[in-house]
Amino acid sequence: MASCLENEIVYDSNNKDYRAWEISGTVATIHVPLYKTMKKHFNFEELFVDYDNDRLVCIRYAHSEKMEWSDDIYIRSFTGSGSEWTLPFTSSGGAITQSHTSSVRLNSSGESDSYVKVAELKSGVISIILNGTNNLLSGNIRMTIPELKKDGVEFTRVINLPASAELTYVLDEGYRIETTDTNHEINVRFDINATGTVNSIPLTFRIYDVDATYLSGYFGEVKETANGEMEFDFFDELDFEGAVGIREIKIDAVANNYTGMPVKVKADLYYANEGTLNEKLELLPPFDFTVPAATESGSNHTISSAEKTFSTILPVIEFESENYPTVLKFDVERKSNPDGEVENFIVKNKGGSSDEVEFTLTVPLYVMVEKYSRQDTIKFDYNDIFGNDADYSNNVEYININLKVNNRLPFEATLEATVINEDGSISIIILPGREILINQVTEIFIPLDKNLLKSFENNDVKKIILKTTGKTSNEGYVKVKDTDFLDISVSVDAKANIPSNL
Repeated sequence: MASCLENEIVYDSNNKDYRAWEISGTVATIHVPLYKTMKKHFNFEELFVDYDNDRLVCIRYAHSEKMEWSDDIYIRSFTGSGSEWTLPFTSSGGAITQSHTSSVRLNSSGESDSYVKVAELKSGVISIILNGTNNLLSGNIRMTIPELKKDGVEFTRVINLPASAELTYVLDEGYRIETTDTNHEINVRFDINATGTVNSIPLTFRIYDVDATYLSGYFGEVKETANGEMEFDFFDELDFEGAVGIREIKIDAVANNYTGMPVKVKADLYYANEGTLNEKLELLPPFDFTVPAATESGSNHTISSAEKTFSTILPVIEFESENYPTVLKFDVERKSNPDGEVENFIVKNKGGSSDEVEFTLTVPLYVMVEKYSRQDTIKFDYNDIFGNDADYSNNVEYININLKVNNRLPFEATLEATVINEDGSISIIILPGREILINQVTEIFIPLDKNLLKSFENNDVKKIILKTTGKTSNEGYVKVKDTDFLDISVSVDAKANIPSNL
C-alpha cells in the first residue's frame, strides 16, 4: 500500500525573508483484514471460514486417485499345451460321420479360480490348426460353439478338407459368450463328414486377443497399487520461520466403486519434501476398509456406484524451518473380492475409472508459530516533498513520523521501520523494533532530526518499509479467525522556516 503527502510547495527562492511553516497529515492507513488478505494474495486451492468452529479460517486441499481395471480384468488367452486336442474317428467303408466335443474354461484374469459367465466382445480371434488330414480325400468338419453367439446365432464355421494351414476367424463386435452356471465352460463341437482312412486328427484350438466391453463371473483376488501426491503449499504461501505446529488437521476420503466387485482399499499417507522429510502419518483409525460392489440394472448395464467414506483427525504435527513439507504422498492399495468368491461384473465401455478415491485435507489455522512476518511499503519521496529547493530543505527543523497500531491479530507482534531508496540498496533504520501487544492500540512516535533528514536527502529516500513480525504467546496454539486484523496509521508532522511571501 502506498501514499504520499498531498501538500504541494511552490515559492520564490530569491526572497530570503523566512517564517515558520508547519504541516501535519496522514501519509497512509494500512488495514490488513487477515482472511481477506490471504484470500486475495495467496494461491491456496480453497480458503474458507468454518462458521461452526468459532469462525476459524481453514485451507482445503483436494486430490483424487483413479484406478483402471482394464489391464487386470480380461479373458485370458486359451493357447499352449492345453489347447492341443485329438479328434478320434472310426471309419466304416471309407466313410466318416461322427461328432466330438471338447471344453474350454475361460479365466477372467490370471487367477486360476476365476471364470467368465458372460462376456460381450469387442474383438477376438479363434485359430484352428489341423494335422494329418492328407488321407481325408474329401468332406468337411463343421465347428460349432453353442456358448458363443451373435444376434442369437451360434458361432459355426465349416472347414473344408484336406486342410493343413492355420485357419483364423476374427470375432468382431456383437459376439457374446454365455456359459452355464455349473461349469463356466464353452463347448467346441466338431462334426466330421468325410471319406478316408485316418482314424484320428491332431488339432490345436486357440482363442486369444479377446477384448470385452462387459464381463461377469468371478475375477479372483486382483491387487493393484497406485502412488500419488497432493501439493501442500501451506508453508510456501505463509512466511513462517522456525517451529510451526498445526492442530486438528482433518482427512476425509470418499471411495467410489464402479465395478461389481467388493474392493478392499488401504492407504498410507506421508508428509514429504524434496529433502529428507518422509514422515508417515499414524492414522487412527487406519485407512483400511472395504467398499461394497456396485450394482447394475437394465440391458445396457446402467451402473449405480457403491460409496464408502472415511474421516479422521491427525495428531498434532510440528515442523522446523528448512524441513517444512511441500507434498502429501499417498500409497494406495486395493484388492478385489477380499472375502472370497462372489458374483462380479465390470463394464469397460462406459469411460472413466473403475474406482476412485478422493482425498480432502482440511488445515485449520489453529497454529503455534515461532515467527511470522509481513511487510508493507509506503511511498515517502523525501526530496520530492521537502528537498526540491535548497533554501527550503536546509531550513527544515524537524519531521516526526507517528504510527498508530491496532493489533487484533492473535499474535504478539514487533514492528520495525526503515526507509530505503528506489532500488533498496540504501536502508536506514528509523524504528529498530517496538512490541505491539494483542488487542491493544499502540502509538509510536519517531522523531527525525536534521542529521537524519540530511541523510534522507543525500540518499534519495523513496519509501518507508514497515515490517511486522509475530508469534503465538508462550508457544501456545491460537485460532486465526476471519475477524482478525491489523491496522497501522502513518502520519507526518513537519516544521520548517520558509520564505515569508508564501
